[in-house]
Amino acid sequence: NVDPQLVLGDLIVATNVPGGGACSVGGDSFFYQFDYKTGEYTNTSPGHVVGMKIQGAETVGISIFQTTTRGLGIAVVDSGSGLRQPPPHPPSPGNAAKASGWREVTPH
Repeated sequence: NVDPQLVLGDLIVATNVPGGGACSVGGDSFFYQFDYKTGEYTNTSPGHVVGMKIQGAETVGISIFQTTTRGLGIAVVDSGSGLRQPPPHPPSPGNAAKASGWREVTPH
């Protein structure tokens, strides 16, 4: 599976659904992008789309990149055709970027 990413207030998540039997390869994937605070569509979402289905391929990677005009873009890499770009919409520009971290919590 692919790790979710939080970018400028948008949570970007990909899920995979295996296809066929236990010994077969392939499947489908779902790509979601939504406001992490509300769970609703983002400001830049055309038609209020939150997710899309990638049929016949599983997602193997997500990359966030900065364009030459200093905007942000998303590239989804799948097991079928490779690179899919662009997904539904770029992250919302209205949210300010700030530093964040991750800490693993382990039992004592």
